[in-house]
Amino acid sequence: MEIQRKSDKMFLINVVRTFFSFALRWLRGLYGYYFDAFVLDELIFSITDTCNFRCRTCFYASTMDTRKANGSHELSLGEIKKISSSIGSIKNLLISGGEPFLRDDLPEICEIFYQQNNICHIHLPSNGFYTHKIINYTRAILNKCPNIHLTIGLSLDGHQTTHEMIKNVKGCFDNTVETAKSLADLKNEFDNLELYIITVVTNTNMNEIINLGEFVKNNLPVDGHGPSPLRGIPYDKTVSAPLYKDWHEFAMKFIPYHYYWAKKNNAIKSLSFIATNRIRYLYGVYTRVLKGRKLPFKCQAGNTIGVLEPNGDVKFCELDDAIGNVRSTNYDFKKIWLSGKANNKRKQTRQCSCTHACFLTPSIARSLPASVKSFFCFTMAKP
Repeated sequence: MEIQRKSDKMFLINVVRTFFSFALRWLRGLYGYYFDAFVLDELIFSITDTCNFRCRTCFYASTMDTRKANGSHELSLGEIKKISSSIGSIKNLLISGGEPFLRDDLPEICEIFYQQNNICHIHLPSNGFYTHKIINYTRAILNKCPNIHLTIGLSLDGHQTTHEMIKNVKGCFDNTVETAKSLADLKNEFDNLELYIITVVTNTNMNEIINLGEFVKNNLPVDGHGPSPLRGIPYDKTVSAPLYKDWHEFAMKFIPYHYYWAKKNNAIKSLSFIATNRIRYLYGVYTRVLKGRKLPFKCQAGNTIGVLEPNGDVKFCELDDAIGNVRSTNYDFKKIWLSGKANNKRKQTRQCSCTHACFLTPSIARSLPASVKSFFCFTMAKP
């Protein structure tokens, strides 16, 4: 009985915390929209154009090829420090690439934002190929940023044959599995490290993702597995996002796996239901967009979410054009963000629609109707 009372009390505390956290994010977002204020809360920073892969599904590979041919120079640590100091406090830093772990000063980049921007969470995606480098750099980041919540997302797009066909690299499946297991050992040293498998779902691998989910569940010591549909224009033009009906059918079958991971990560059963409901709602949004319909909420791209490219370009969204370059403003990110060009672009961005999870998830969290619906989303909507 005493255990149950403590559980109920903890549940209520978490509900109250969640409510106030949402209220602050929602009000912050509204203030930015209506007063053209700087309310950036999440920065997606692509730190390098270098990658040892050319994935068929990658929307960024052509850009990397072009910049390599043009001899584009990545931002130095000194430049990054100036940019960081111009931004102020933000909550989340999503580091991207290229392959982020190929940049040797990755731990120092994380440390700059940790010290200057009061970030709470860093998300790092990786193809998982260079196991030892990933382990060493992850340990260095956690040592330099002891209070950070670090999430590593490893890419796994199918079983061995399919994954290596999509990645165009022989042996990359085994490397990713080895990296996942090695990172899991590192979690024994750091309780602020989380590990996820990320899967891009396309017309070429959709039929095996359920089986892949079973493999991840039974063989990889991770904290979750998050498939999402292809976004942007892929490197291989024969690859496409799944049809909305196929995605909807897949989503209904895959939701139980999300519930499994939610139960694993939440001691309180009610929180597992809520976490699963939110994924169910997100999957429904994917279906809606794949069907050609608009988002049922405002995307936060250009408001609380921004993008910084390796060459200093500033974007509202990774899938959109640049609005300026920090090298032309003495590394003043805000000057570009609040420029006349940015304000005109911002009006257009509010009407866009895509399946980019890095934008959809925080946008749901900053929309009152979407948050409420995701909280109580117990069934998948009809496509």
